[in-house]
Order: sequence, then C-alpha cells, then structure tokens
Amino acid sequence: MPPLRPRGQRRIERTNDRRVKLERARTVRWWLAWQLSQLDQQIAKWEREEAAAKAARPLPPPAEWLLQRGIGQGRPPVAIHAGSCRLAGSHAAPLSEAEARRALGNGLPGCEVCDPEAVLGYDPA
Repeated sequence: MPPLRPRGQRRIERTNDRRVKLERARTVRWWLAWQLSQLDQQIAKWEREEAAAKAARPLPPPAEWLLQRGIGQGRPPVAIHAGSCRLAGSHAAPLSEAEARRALGNGLPGCEVCDPEAVLGYDPA
C-alpha cells in the first residue's frame, strides 16, 4: 500500500509533473525546430549547387535537320525539316545532312515552310 500523503502535497507533485512535462515538451519542440531549420539550410544549399551545376552544363548544339514522326502506331516518318523549323513539333528526331538527303531521296516529303530540298540543293527529278 502506498504511503499516505497529505492532499496538498500530492497536488504539488502533479503540478510539478505537469511543469516538468511542459518544460520537456518545449525543449523537444525547440530542438525539432532547430533540426528543421538545419534541414532547410541544407536543402537550400543543395538547390543552389544543383542550379550552379545546371547553369555550367553547356546546351547541346541544335540539330541541322529534323525527321518529323507521326503519332500513330510505330510513329512513321512524316517529313524532313530544317533544324530551326518549329513545325517539326515534339515528335522530331535529329538527322545528319546525309540522312536528310537519303530520306528525301527515298520519297519522304520536305516541309513546305522551311523547304529542305532547296537548302540541301536536292533535285527530286
């Protein structure tokens, strides 16, 4: 059986227990906030490093010629475009000059806007 204590003393212990728990909780909260700030600083550092690395990477040179592909099954070739032609769309693959000449020779049409036949000096006749 627990020792008998006056009622007042027991209340003081409970109050002290609450104060201790509250102080511990505040300490843990402060430590977690500090940890979160440390993590935020590290993330910001990594983001800066990634941005610097990305800015330092050179962009690949633009393709001289583009092969426009269709959107159907097997993505068949549709037309040949100059590398700067924006009508090639997102389904375009880069080509070398020799590959572009070969594709035009195989009957693949050239773009009517950028006219790769004229630029390449290709005569279909």
